Amino acid sequence: MRKPRPPGSADIYHFAAYKPYLHALVGPKNKRSGLRGQIAKTLKIQATYVSQVLYGNADFSLEQAESLSDFLNHTSEEKLYFLLLIQKDRAGTQRLEKHFYDQIQSIRDKRLVLTERLGASHTLSSENQAAYYSSWHFSAIHMALTIEGMTTASHISAYLGIPPVRVNEVLEFLCKAGLAEKNHSRYSPSVEHVRLGKASYNILKHHSNWRNKAIESLEYETLSDLHYSAVVTLSKIDALALKESILDFIKESLKTIRASEGQEICALNLDFFSLKRG
Repeated sequence: MRKPRPPGSADIYHFAAYKPYLHALVGPKNKRSGLRGQIAKTLKIQATYVSQVLYGNADFSLEQAESLSDFLNHTSEEKLYFLLLIQKDRAGTQRLEKHFYDQIQSIRDKRLVLTERLGASHTLSSENQAAYYSSWHFSAIHMALTIEGMTTASHISAYLGIPPVRVNEVLEFLCKAGLAEKNHSRYSPSVEHVRLGKASYNILKHHSNWRNKAIESLEYETLSDLHYSAVVTLSKIDALALKESILDFIKESLKTIRASEGQEICALNLDFFSLKRG
């Protein structure tokens, strides 16, 4: 088990330089901070030198940075990122600084890709993907099988309002694709989660299917439904931070979903994007 982080809260991946990150943890120069003293004690240096690094032109050495990363209880991935930030700011040439900056940006870009953040899941062949994402019926019927007692075509048809003939067609496909199993007239899921990467040709169709269903659901909205739309302006760094927060929410929500008993099918659509096109 990881020990608790020391006081201060900041997501290191929101920062492209190490000093602003440490400022977020320690606070402004004119504010007394016990964390500043703890850093000095950990690195066996004077507190005045810590201030020179944080608010002046001095830099921590890589050895000091490695010890500081341990004190801040970084994960191995966070430590790598922190050391890259240090090396970028210590670089003696623009070429070397760009070398480290490109590595930093690569890590930040990968974190903004949903499949990188959430991890890989079951994948389908290209042919089966094209069929599965051609209509909302496939994923809805697939998920219906995870509800206890929802094991027959007639049950699913009544629940989703899809004609029985169509439900049977989809169930047959799910079995052939290895996503479901049939035992006499009853079905069960063999794989519960399928995920598409942003590079897939089917991702546009998948998003369109469920956003169209979201629009349709507005016509019979109930108290248990939630629809929210807003157009806002914010800084670039806050836009990045907000996307990170949304990704964290998705990751945490999937933990809840996987541990939850299947009783009802719900659709989760999130849209957050820039309107800039020029």
